[in-house]
Amino acid sequence: MRANSARVLIVDDNEEATDLLAQLIGRRGHQVRVAHDVEDALRVAKAFKPDVALLDIMIRHESGFFLARELLEIPGLKSCRLIAMSGFELERHREVSEAVGFRWRFSKPIDPTSLFEAIESLEN
Repeated sequence: MRANSARVLIVDDNEEATDLLAQLIGRRGHQVRVAHDVEDALRVAKAFKPDVALLDIMIRHESGFFLARELLEIPGLKSCRLIAMSGFELERHREVSEAVGFRWRFSKPIDPTSLFEAIESLEN
């Protein structure tokens, strides 16, 4: 575990991709939990209290924007830092993502170096 490891929640309905991303981030020394839908993400977030939430914008049956708003309403998560990811171009969502509170936006596939920079620059 890193001395300054972050608790990272990854939410994506693509289970295989999520698991690979979780392994990659975990090998970097961060604590990682995954969820594959909004309901599970909220349950995991309440128990895990992530520092960083990496959210797919197009989650099955809901949007990552909705999930972001819900996460930030959980007691103790107001300061959770949000990172958006999508298989689609995120620039058209810039205004909405900034209003919701996303600090970073990545199109899939995500460059690991850029992702680590985002997670680690957000550490306190």
